[in-house]
Amino acid sequence: MLLAKVAAAILIAGPHASDYRDRYPMPDGTVPNGWGVNVNSRDLTEKDLDGIAQLGAKWIRLDLLWSNVERKAGEYNFSKYDDFLADVQKRGMRAILVLNYGNGVYGVATPNTREGRTAFANYAAVAVKHYRHQGVLWEIWNEPNLNRYWRGKPSAEEYAALVKVVVPAMREVSSDEWIIGPATSRFDWPYLEEAFANGVLPLIDAISVHPYRDQAPPETVMADWDRLRRLVAQYAPPGKNLPLICSEWGYSSYAKGVPAVKQGHYAVRAYLSNLAAGAPLTIWYAWKERPDIESEKEKHFGLVTSDLNPKPGFLTVQSTLASLKGFTLDGKLDLGDSRDLGFVFKKGAEERLAVWTIDNLPKKVMFSRATASLPVHLGGAVTERLVEVTDAVQVLKGL
Repeated sequence: MLLAKVAAAILIAGPHASDYRDRYPMPDGTVPNGWGVNVNSRDLTEKDLDGIAQLGAKWIRLDLLWSNVERKAGEYNFSKYDDFLADVQKRGMRAILVLNYGNGVYGVATPNTREGRTAFANYAAVAVKHYRHQGVLWEIWNEPNLNRYWRGKPSAEEYAALVKVVVPAMREVSSDEWIIGPATSRFDWPYLEEAFANGVLPLIDAISVHPYRDQAPPETVMADWDRLRRLVAQYAPPGKNLPLICSEWGYSSYAKGVPAVKQGHYAVRAYLSNLAAGAPLTIWYAWKERPDIESEKEKHFGLVTSDLNPKPGFLTVQSTLASLKGFTLDGKLDLGDSRDLGFVFKKGAEERLAVWTIDNLPKKVMFSRATASLPVHLGGAVTERLVEVTDAVQVLKGL
């Protein structure tokens, strides 16, 4: 009996299972390993994927809708998504696939009953089997703390109950897949703590949050990540490392939102702020503007228009990711004012400095270190540099 169990475990794990996570690790602080975009499958084309790759993204997040996959009970069809995943991989990117939403086949709007959870777990397990060992991050649900997505009254206890059924079913198929959650809208502290208290953390590999904050600057996220890390420490199993992930976050450039130019500045600053706070993966919402959304705000989160014309943010993100490509976050610069930010990135002996200010107006900042791209000499000594910083991230070459 013991030998049979061992043989079964080997069959489940499959070839190269022991090094799967080494071959497809969680992203780290090296740019742009942890930057990507959210997409909508309804209007995604080859041109979109080419543009996303040209942007410099390494991740694409997409809903793997239960209702699309299982249109007849017990019959699963992934053809709608197979080409997508193959095209993503062909361009050197990885996918976050979100397992979510109800299914009319079972009369389930939200899987909050034993039968609903079982049916959802079966779909999740089949999905893992179909895309096993392809570098996917599996995210369980999207914003379950909102009744728009968790129909009825959102419940962290119900979400935890779903995770407790779904994750073991997924692990039985492939024990070393990456599974993340709960993908809450904003830092919903009561919801997060209740989910953690109900046993979510021992089952998942990373904690995902959507840190939306209307028009507040991205740097305000750092304190929230610190608070989340302290909360996780209260409930996580001893010794378990649980990375923090921003699996969706954006700013709309609609009339009452941020200007299109600032949207691009915020996209870069959000990524670097997350990196500085120890959250290495940032998924920007969204890649493309949506013409089919009633809400004017929802239409304008994209970095390109609905017909793929680049907005200012596209070029801002593209140039910054290119400037820091291959460089790893190494430390923070003290610029003398908490509203002025600077971070050191290194690649071997090379160095880059990323600097900006939260203030809306440009200002002069004194650097106490030399930078090769700033030929300013004070008294003939190369000891300090006076630099004008703005709300746009500047990437400076170090010595």
